[in-house]
Amino acid sequence: MKAWMENTLRYINPDNKKLIVNIADPTLITHDLMEVWAVAFVAKACLRATPSKRPQMEEVLEALQGTKSATFTVKNLQRAGHPNSLGPALTRPEITKGSKVLGWTTPSNHITSSCGSSSSGNHEFSDANGTEKVKPNGEILDSPSLCAFTYLELKIATRNFRTDTLLGEGEFGRVHKGLLHYKSTAKSGTQSLIAVKRFYNDTVLGLKDWQAELNMLGRLSHPNLVKLLGYCWENEKPLLIYEYMQRGSLDSHLFTWYSDVQPLPWDIRLKILIGAARGLAFLHALERKGSFNQKNMGEGFYRYFKPSKILLDDAYNAKISGYGVTRIDPPDIDYEADPIKCNPESYVYAAPEYYPTGNLLMESDVYGFGVVLVQMLTGECWRI
Repeated sequence: MKAWMENTLRYINPDNKKLIVNIADPTLITHDLMEVWAVAFVAKACLRATPSKRPQMEEVLEALQGTKSATFTVKNLQRAGHPNSLGPALTRPEITKGSKVLGWTTPSNHITSSCGSSSSGNHEFSDANGTEKVKPNGEILDSPSLCAFTYLELKIATRNFRTDTLLGEGEFGRVHKGLLHYKSTAKSGTQSLIAVKRFYNDTVLGLKDWQAELNMLGRLSHPNLVKLLGYCWENEKPLLIYEYMQRGSLDSHLFTWYSDVQPLPWDIRLKILIGAARGLAFLHALERKGSFNQKNMGEGFYRYFKPSKILLDDAYNAKISGYGVTRIDPPDIDYEADPIKCNPESYVYAAPEYYPTGNLLMESDVYGFGVVLVQMLTGECWRI
């Protein structure tokens, strides 16, 4: 196990709960340390070296929700498993090489468009402003119901993808902030903020990512998953449009290299963790049912589950993002090479079983979530 993790975990001891003071964020010391310790113990269970000994996400969620109880125990961190009934199976798309769109004649043949007009001449979506209700426990829609945007429309919304609209950049593409102005009778004079993901399209990989995320996200509905609103496919430029999350990603509120960061109160931290756990538990329950891939059940969703994957709305409700494309290997990954050189910024979130094989497991997601739990407790980001 990584040395920094070993050093941290030795202070999480059920026989001496006061040791947690040595690693806890100083701003949390005035809070009820029993709650802090309870979350720390959940983290320690998630970070077990052997994948089969880690709890399932449903159990992690149940434990986090129970940390405020005076009778908190860790019995439900034993591997038991209780997959939920969450609706019809979601068939994962078969990706076939050949045509420019990897087997598609056109995306609109597979997707129901439900949009009105915007100022650039195309579409309006009511759920961009949060008016569409989402079932508390989530659901799988029978088919994606998304807006088909034009490239011009998104170019105007993001001011030609200017650098000052850039929200973030990852291994698969860049995300820009956009502003849509409506000209329809229903919403004349109103506007909506959106997030536009622009995939790297210089390789076939970018097209795979776009197709996979479009198929998966377009049918998933859950309060703790970032909502996909629409798509664009013009001139071989793959783009996806998401709801805009006002407070950005968790890392911008947690780590001190952001100069204007204010320490998050404990209640907000716990709220965020429970929300993120709900979203990940929902995905894992579906995966356990074979809803995504009947051939490879038990596959994970993240190479590195980290704070930047947790987005926050104005009320600090957490929604997880980026789970639709990580099952496709990024380019130039050598799993037998030095993992620190492969991805120095994300290595700390990778489960020990990942780099030898490159296989994604649900247990690996649990490990990454455990790292996030510890970072919420300490306020520290470990860098190589």
